[in-house]
Amino acid sequence: GSGAYASTGAVIAVDCANGSYSTNGTGNCVDVPAGKRGENGSGAYASSGAVVAGVCGAGTYSTSGTGDCQDIPNGSRGVNVSTAYVATGAVNIQSCPGGSYSTNGTGDCQDVPAGSRGENGSGAYASTGAVIAVACADGSYSTNGTGACTDVPNGKYGANTNDVYVSSGAVKAVACPVGKYSTNGTGDCQDIPNGQRGE
Repeated sequence: GSGAYASTGAVIAVDCANGSYSTNGTGNCVDVPAGKRGENGSGAYASSGAVVAGVCGAGTYSTSGTGDCQDIPNGSRGVNVSTAYVATGAVNIQSCPGGSYSTNGTGDCQDVPAGSRGENGSGAYASTGAVIAVACADGSYSTNGTGACTDVPNGKYGANTNDVYVSSGAVKAVACPVGKYSTNGTGDCQDIPNGQRGE
């Protein structure tokens, strides 16, 4: 054996190397394409001697077809060569764009709902690659789940879609009604006491 493929007159049988496979032993080993892995014919990964190229499953990807499929990290999704989301056979990963998140890297990124923001898992806002959606805290709001929560201005309160005060998950800031005030936008508006006026 010189280590070179012999189409006829072969003197030894050699396993296909990592990243290649042969379905029936005739012909040279074929490269495993990106988004797949070499398998043993029973669906298990084969580092050598692969007989089939199996598609990377949900939540995994392969950029080259060599080695086993890798886990897609939290806050990301699997994509094809056009960077479009794919459920299986991913050839690369992409961080979830702003306004979306992925808790476990399986499936497409989900929209962050209005009244929430995407976070990195440590309580900090994440402009991309968010792993969780968290309701905006009291005194802040988000109209559409994209971007960080915005502070409720003085003289207003955080409200739901029906203009009712909410202590978290506000989707808008609403001006305090006549006879009420808010000094810092946190909490509900307070009654203006008798003998005083709002400014």
